[in-house]
Amino acid sequence: MVVEGKSYWFRLPAKRHTMDSEFDIKTIESLPDVGIAYSYGNVSDTAYKSLAQSGAKAIIHAGTGNGSVSSRVVPALQALRKDGVQIIRSSHVNAGGFVLRNAEQPDDKYDWVVANDLNPQKARILAMVALTKTQDSKELQRMFWEY
Repeated sequence: MVVEGKSYWFRLPAKRHTMDSEFDIKTIESLPDVGIAYSYGNVSDTAYKSLAQSGAKAIIHAGTGNGSVSSRVVPALQALRKDGVQIIRSSHVNAGGFVLRNAEQPDDKYDWVVANDLNPQKARILAMVALTKTQDSKELQRMFWEY
């Protein structure tokens, strides 16, 4: 796949996995709550706030295209991030749902994470496991690029 002039290869298992993983399921007693909020035209912030109020440590934003975030929900996501909830942008499109950092939203400015090539469901699983090791968004971003 070529995205904005850069080539990405997906045929080889080039990412870390299985025995090369830094995660050891034997040492994980429980997984943190991570929710998925699906975005669409004119979406409100109700689902995001509800997930956070119910104890989610991270919210996967399942946006369109490049993980697009409606201007109506950006303030709520910024506030949730300031409250310690990790915000991870993903895409729910069927093919080519690739989310580039700082391309659709200023992820660095907002301290958000991008799921890269992981769909919302896979991003949720990685977020749950990754949050057992760190709460640091930069370290989480590294994991989303590596896995």
